[in-house]
Amino acid sequence: MTSIPIFLVQHIATGDYMPARMFRSNKGWACWSPAEPDLAKLYKPLDPSPRVFYSRKSASSAIAGWMTGPTYYPESEDFGYDNRRKRNPQFAKREKPLLQIINATLQIP
Repeated sequence: MTSIPIFLVQHIATGDYMPARMFRSNKGWACWSPAEPDLAKLYKPLDPSPRVFYSRKSASSAIAGWMTGPTYYPESEDFGYDNRRKRNPQFAKREKPLLQIINATLQIP
């Protein structure tokens, strides 16, 4: 039997795991909001099974990306330098201790 170490990201307060997919595209995990009921209704995961990471570094990077929160493009006719993507102010209060990395093992027969 082969054992593969895997890592999962868990929200400490709710016990929810970072979902495998939020949208049809391969992005959008910053929209995951397990502790914010209004936003959780707005951004339901496409695939709620846990997202699996094969290194602690990739799980840490996912946490760092989640902490920054979702971005958006301001509505404007001008696509100049000042209209870059902006951080959504609703997500400004995210802190690192809200998430933890869980070590697990995948057993393959």
